[in-house]
Amino acid sequence: MIFWTARLRYLGDDRLDITRGSGYGLGLLFAPSEQLLRGFRSIARAGRTGTEVMRKEFDRYAESYVAELRTRAIAHPRMWQDLLEKSELTVCCYCQSPVMCHRGVLARLLVARGATYEGERDV
Repeated sequence: MIFWTARLRYLGDDRLDITRGSGYGLGLLFAPSEQLLRGFRSIARAGRTGTEVMRKEFDRYAESYVAELRTRAIAHPRMWQDLLEKSELTVCCYCQSPVMCHRGVLARLLVARGATYEGERDV
């Protein structure tokens, strides 16, 4: 599979919305839980973005997100296979940049599973 990441404004046919707010079906399986999002957003809103503290918090968030995906994969054993069977895919969410975002974490997980990452779509 070949894939990209992008913000939600990307509207191509290969778009997969992985947000809690508007994702559905397969995309919703790859969205972080509301509880996880709430905790990370509160730290980001505290104005510590770009700091070492924010990086550490994001690392914790990413670890928790990966743990959520592991748990979901038990309940939905085909979720990874269904995703990787697509020939092309663009993983989308609201965040400005994939650097400190779950779509970036998901991109690394997909590459580890053999997918080819083509980068962030400029939309």
